[in-house]
Amino acid sequence: MKRSVLEFLLVAFPKALSGFGTVAINLLLLRFLGTEQYGILGICLATILLIDSIVGSAVDMGVLKLAPAHRASNPAAGEAVQRAGFYWKAAAVFLFLLLSAVFARPLSEAFFHRPDLGHLLYLVCAASAGLLWLRSAQLQWQIEGRFSLYGMADLLHSGLRFGGIALLMATHSVQPESVLAWHVIAPAAILAGWAFTASRGVFSSLAVGREPMRELGSCVPWYVLTFGLGALLSRMDLFLLARWSNLGEVGIYAAALTIAMIVQMVGVYLSVVTSPKVVPMIQEGRFCRFFRTFQTGLLAVCLAGYLLFRVVWAAGASRLLPGEYARSGELIHILIAGAFAGLATFPVTMTFVMFVRPRFLLAMDCVYLPVLLLLYAWLIPLHGAVGAAWVTAGANISRALIAQAFAWKWASEAAVGASGELLLKPDWGELKRSECERLW
Repeated sequence: MKRSVLEFLLVAFPKALSGFGTVAINLLLLRFLGTEQYGILGICLATILLIDSIVGSAVDMGVLKLAPAHRASNPAAGEAVQRAGFYWKAAAVFLFLLLSAVFARPLSEAFFHRPDLGHLLYLVCAASAGLLWLRSAQLQWQIEGRFSLYGMADLLHSGLRFGGIALLMATHSVQPESVLAWHVIAPAAILAGWAFTASRGVFSSLAVGREPMRELGSCVPWYVLTFGLGALLSRMDLFLLARWSNLGEVGIYAAALTIAMIVQMVGVYLSVVTSPKVVPMIQEGRFCRFFRTFQTGLLAVCLAGYLLFRVVWAAGASRLLPGEYARSGELIHILIAGAFAGLATFPVTMTFVMFVRPRFLLAMDCVYLPVLLLLYAWLIPLHGAVGAAWVTAGANISRALIAQAFAWKWASEAAVGASGELLLKPDWGELKRSECERLW
């Protein structure tokens, strides 16, 4: 138990520090960048996170599924799978780089409304490559159970990035290009240290072989679809606002997202604690009671937090937001309701639904995607950032309500089958009567 708590702290604390540090540094950047410059930076950073969410999460999930299984019986095969992960990411970055080279000017005109900012796409590709490969280096330590090194890499990465941006602020040389440069330098420095120390465990040979590439390639496309659609839905508002409005609106909207995301981040970090408890509680028959008690309390906290925010924010907005970003306060009032809906959903509900009905959320996102595109296309040209905020908040709240409703129903029907898979009551008809009676 002590070891588990220590490992959790070594992983969770640096990630929480990085998350809240990112919010703090972005709030400081508002005082150095105008709305248009912050809008440009916001689009670039959102692109980096989108690439990491789609490519990085999918490849890392595949490696985590395959490499540990080989570790005990055939360590060389496990290392080959990890190398394959590096190469899959390299191929994805090369594809993005190629697209940037070919379509630099039209992409710059479409999202930055200027034809001369195509060079930012190369910085985005470099920063994405560094972040993707840093996650693969950390994946090696995660598989080997060296969580102290995993957490140290996160701390050093955050320290270099925040320190570099703080240096830019101190020297009054903050520009989108210079901020992006530190997003390239920070992961590159950690990767250089890893290359000279721990990388021999993975790159004892540069060869991979067909089997590891095929094995990883068989599961990555499904993960790309699942993670990609969710990531696209969560970040499409900023890109569509840039396409159908102007950079000033994008900057004001990105500033509002910086504040609103704090609430949702709390839910993501709570899920690190609660997610591992879901399956054991279902096995012990305690999950339904736990879920309903926990969710009732969490929903009450979210409602109270939302009401408190409405009261307190009026006094704090002027201190956090420079005058040029005053309109962001209006957007935060809209977006914060969706953020609290995320806080109520992430810790337990989302994990439980993904475990018992892994395709449910994907199917829901497939339905939402065309509807949201139509709503954004209608409201952004008419109302700019305000229209985007209403669509985003409405989507977050409605998706959370649907997930909550089904999870509340399924919580009393969940059980673990004889082979260890999670089942719901409708699935039991396929089992033998004796097995149904035992589960019930």
